Amino acid sequence: VFPVADADTGTNMLFTMRSALAEAETVVGSGDVAEVAAALARGALDGARGNSGVILSQILQALADVVAEGAADSDTGGRSLADIGVALLGAALRHAVALTVTAMGGQAVPGTVVSVLQAAAAKMEHCADHGAGLGPALAAAGDAAAVALDRTPDQLAVLAEAGVVDAGGRGLLVLLDALTATIAGCAPPRR
Repeated sequence: VFPVADADTGTNMLFTMRSALAEAETVVGSGDVAEVAAALARGALDGARGNSGVILSQILQALADVVAEGAADSDTGGRSLADIGVALLGAALRHAVALTVTAMGGQAVPGTVVSVLQAAAAKMEHCADHGAGLGPALAAAGDAAAVALDRTPDQLAVLAEAGVVDAGGRGLLVLLDALTATIAGCAPPRR
């Protein structure tokens, strides 16, 4: 619904993610997570559709930035999947908040995907500070995102008037739950 009631947020996110996946598949055999993350970001940006696609590309760019920074700081120069943990994903989500706000014109609008992303980032950072494992931390971040998503109509009048939650925030929750299912082996139940 925000900023334009165009009804294609999910479609735009789907096509953006498909573009990201297609690009990542060209380098997945390298075994270098930084290279795969960069390809995801590149593919998402090249194939971004609509506002939601651009925002999704910024989230994937944040992951690529944080993974690349960590790889540059490591002695081996590369990262494997085993190196991706709670602290790294928390830092990536926090960086994604900054990139997304910049992409939205430099001001966070409450009740949008940014609210949902901020809640997920804060929960991941909290879990990192308390030594949680990756699966439980992702589930907790998804739960925090779901709570934030449910609050979006209270934060943005256009959502309340339409009787809906923010579609971009809902799309982000779908992605967080898919990642949780991949890592933990099961997706959290959502209404």
